[in-house]
Amino acid sequence: MRPRSFLVLLIVTVVVTLAAFASYLGESRHDTVRLDGEPVLPGFGEQVSKVRTVEVVTGGGGYTLERRGDGWVAASTYGYPVEDQQVRRMLVGLAGLEKIAAKTRRADLYPRLNVEDPDRPGAGSRLVRLLGADGEVLAALIVGKQRHNRTGWEDKGTYVRRPGEARAWLASGLVDLSDGIYPWLETDVVDIAPGDIRRVEIRPREGTRLLAVRPERGAPAMGVADVPPGRQPDVAKIRRLGSVLAKVKLDGVRPEGEMDFTDSLARAEILTFDGLRFTTEIARHEGHYWLRLRAEPSPEAGAEAAAHAKRLSARIDGWAYQVADYIGERLSLSLEDVLRAETAS
Repeated sequence: MRPRSFLVLLIVTVVVTLAAFASYLGESRHDTVRLDGEPVLPGFGEQVSKVRTVEVVTGGGGYTLERRGDGWVAASTYGYPVEDQQVRRMLVGLAGLEKIAAKTRRADLYPRLNVEDPDRPGAGSRLVRLLGADGEVLAALIVGKQRHNRTGWEDKGTYVRRPGEARAWLASGLVDLSDGIYPWLETDVVDIAPGDIRRVEIRPREGTRLLAVRPERGAPAMGVADVPPGRQPDVAKIRRLGSVLAKVKLDGVRPEGEMDFTDSLARAEILTFDGLRFTTEIARHEGHYWLRLRAEPSPEAGAEAAAHAKRLSARIDGWAYQVADYIGERLSLSLEDVLRAETAS
C-alpha cells in the first residue's frame, strides 16, 4: 500500500472510531448513575390492591387476567382459573421496580432491550396495563429483557420503558410476563397416587373391556380380569395403568360444550380405596387427546371423601382438558393392549 493511501485510511479509521465512541458516550453516560431507589411506577405500590384487570399486549396478541371474587381467572381463556400467587408476585414485582440506570432514548435501539412498542412488527416487548374496578388505568409499563449479571448494586434487572416516554431504564428486580396465557393457568387437574387406586374399568370404542383390580391399598400390582388362555398380563403396562390419575396436568383447556365426546375413544370408571369414583371420557381432536372428567363419592364413601369429591368437582366440572398423549393412551386401553403371550413356566 502506498504511504499516502495508508495515511488516508488511518485518518478515516480514527474518525469513525471517535464518532462511534462519542455515540456510545451519548447513550451510556448515565448507565452508572445511582438513582437512590426512584420507583419506575411512582405511587403504584399504594394501588396494588385496587387492580382488578391485568392486560398484557405482545407482538403475538396478548391475554387478559381478571380478579373475580377472591381469585384470578384468565378472562381471555374462557375465565379459567389462574395461579393467584403468581399474579400477586407479578403485581408486587412491578410495584417494587426501582431505576438503576438510564438507557437509550433512541427508538431504533429499543429492540435491543425489547422495550419497543408491542405493535411494532417483530416486537419482543410486553406491554402490561393494570386497571382498577372502573377501568381506570392505574399503571402501564413496557417490560423488556431481563439482565441476570450484576447490574449496579443489584444482582438482577429488567429493562423497561413507560408508554409515551422516550427514555428506557434498567430497573432492579425481575418481572416475569409470558407471551401466552398457559404459564398463568392452574395446570393441575387431578393427582391420585397409584397405590390409592382400587379398580380401573375401561370400555374402549374398539377392543375388549379392560378391568384391573388392586387387592389392597399400596399393593404394587393389579389383577386383570378375563384373561384368555395362552395370554398373560404385561406387568409393566398394568403398573402404568395404575397411574392413570397420577399428576394429570392440562396442556390446554376449553369449555366442555365446545368439545364433541359423542364418539369418544373410551370411557372409564376409576375407584379409589378412599371412596372416590371418577368417570372419564377420552376423545381425539386436531391431533390431541382431550379428557372429560367427573368426580363423585361412591355409596360407601365417608365424609372426607365426599368433601374431596366436592372440591374436585368445583374445579373440573364443565371443562375439557387437553392432556399429554400418554394419559390419553392409558385411558383408552383395551384388554388386548395389556396382554402378552404366556411364557412357559
